[in-house]
Amino acid sequence: MFSAGARTHSILMVFALGIFFLFSSPQQSWSTELPEITFYTNGQATTPQLALWYGISKGELDDLCTIHIKQWKDMNHLRGLVLAGKGDLWLGHVDAFSQAARRGAPVSLLAVTGWRKFFFLSGNSSLRTLTDLQKLPAKTRVHSAPPDSPAVPVLQSLAQSTESLPAFSYTPHPGRALALDAIKHPEQLYLLPEPLVTVLLLKAPQLHVVGSVEELYASATGKEPFLPWAGLAMNTASMAKHPRIAARILHIVDKSTAKLQPTPEKALTALPKEFGRFVSPKIIAASLSRDILRAKSGQAARTDIEDLERLTARGMQLPALPSSFFYPPVEN
Repeated sequence: MFSAGARTHSILMVFALGIFFLFSSPQQSWSTELPEITFYTNGQATTPQLALWYGISKGELDDLCTIHIKQWKDMNHLRGLVLAGKGDLWLGHVDAFSQAARRGAPVSLLAVTGWRKFFFLSGNSSLRTLTDLQKLPAKTRVHSAPPDSPAVPVLQSLAQSTESLPAFSYTPHPGRALALDAIKHPEQLYLLPEPLVTVLLLKAPQLHVVGSVEELYASATGKEPFLPWAGLAMNTASMAKHPRIAARILHIVDKSTAKLQPTPEKALTALPKEFGRFVSPKIIAASLSRDILRAKSGQAARTDIEDLERLTARGMQLPALPSSFFYPPVEN
């Protein structure tokens, strides 16, 4: 039997050893706090992030990280963020990511999630179909939004390389300015993305959809009516630090896209509430009649991206994208 003094001494020794081991190894982390992933996105870009938020709402990232949302203002703002390596995860135009990658930005394309986005609208009763559009004279004015719309170089390239489309004259506008112009002058021809298409159709019911850029592309090239417009990209430094998070995000997007394709409106309640100040769930639901849920990993979409870049380069030789741009990497 130990005396009271011996027991007290033993307890103090155990306590002292615990304190020693706790503080003697500063490189050892005992924290169970999850890493925070800063996600730069935009509430007006709806369909390309719908599957991700659906998976997040089901707790599929809860064991790996937390998500901190920040909003980018426009594509120039997003390009600056990517070039500076600010943030961990980005949603945006694929061409913005590829341009940044060619300039040395730490960016890897996780998934392409926006494939059918751009539509022609008009209130002109003689413009009802793509055939009507293709019969218009060269230099017909098209009012487009956003100002740096990736659809415009695609259409310009199709006009130059095929006989399926006239060489239109494009006038860029911010989305709000284009909407006001369309309400006042519905007889003109407009080019804009979803969900702005749905917003405008509700505000100006005299307008109608003439056709999509993707349908024109398919008609001219014989390919499927899809183009790799938008997607999710990750900071390569964050990816190296958190490889499981990168893999999980791609898994969530693939799994949720397949699950939601028959009934995409099920995901509307998963979007962050703060997105409601940009686009209401009612607008998003209506836009899904034209927009689609479709996802490919960056690596799986590589051919689609390279085909589109060859088209818009118009014979100019672009520097090759780094192999690290396409996720997941190909194993040798």
